[in-house]
Amino acid sequence: MLKIWNKPHPFIFNAYSVAIPSIVTLLILLLFTPFSLSEIEPGLRITVSIVISVLVATSIFFTVRILRSLCPEMMSEEDWTVGKEFLLVITVLCTIVILTLFGSLAFMSETGNITTLFIKTAGLTIGIGIFPITISILFEQFRHQKSQLARVSQLTSSLEKRNHQLEKEKSENSDSIKVLVKSEKNDVELQLDAPELIFIKSDGNYLEVYFKRNDRVEKKLVRNKLKSIETDLSSKHFFRCHNRYIINYRRIVKVEGNARNLSLFLKDVEEPIPVSRTKANNIEDFLKPA
Repeated sequence: MLKIWNKPHPFIFNAYSVAIPSIVTLLILLLFTPFSLSEIEPGLRITVSIVISVLVATSIFFTVRILRSLCPEMMSEEDWTVGKEFLLVITVLCTIVILTLFGSLAFMSETGNITTLFIKTAGLTIGIGIFPITISILFEQFRHQKSQLARVSQLTSSLEKRNHQLEKEKSENSDSIKVLVKSEKNDVELQLDAPELIFIKSDGNYLEVYFKRNDRVEKKLVRNKLKSIETDLSSKHFFRCHNRYIINYRRIVKVEGNARNLSLFLKDVEEPIPVSRTKANNIEDFLKPA
């Protein structure tokens, strides 16, 4: 269960995320007339249904915006999971329940017992709201998965062309480029030829520098920040694909994608390297043959 809860999940919030639940809610209200809507005249019934649908859209929009503002780390797209998506859905439904309850108290002449009204409102709201929100999530998942597969296919094609081009060039000039990996005190910790450096991973106040020398992959720990190292590396040979990773593009052998983001596989390295969503649009241009 915990494995499913922490499974990567795309954070998708756009016009569809607001419009689809609202439209489906409107259709449910008009077709099935819950909340005793069948007892009121048709014109007023349509008006009330539209108001509730707008309320659903407003609740979704402002709940996500407020949570993003108050809890930016928790709402990070890079760390979004199935569990967080579930909690967000529950939060949105609770917001709709509260707003619907206040609306009922404001417009109903006889509300009766507030506890009973709350339970009834919560039951009906969750019963109705779960369907449009589920439909919205499934729709967005389908669109995202389709887009992700197309992107992976395109990047794989670009990667094959790029690697073919690199083989033809033989990289004589690139091999002569020296890479100096320095500590935060500006001491040179490593001196490598550009092709020897595989990738650099940030780990707190330290960097894990992976490189290949004498047919062996080695790792060296250097106290520094990734941003400081990045300024010393050639953008023609190295790419910061994530806030924690810089990779040597000549080492890329495979591109894959999961429900949340893209991953790169490098030669001589088993660990997949994540590509942040903010960098995903840049990786395509980066891999295009010159």
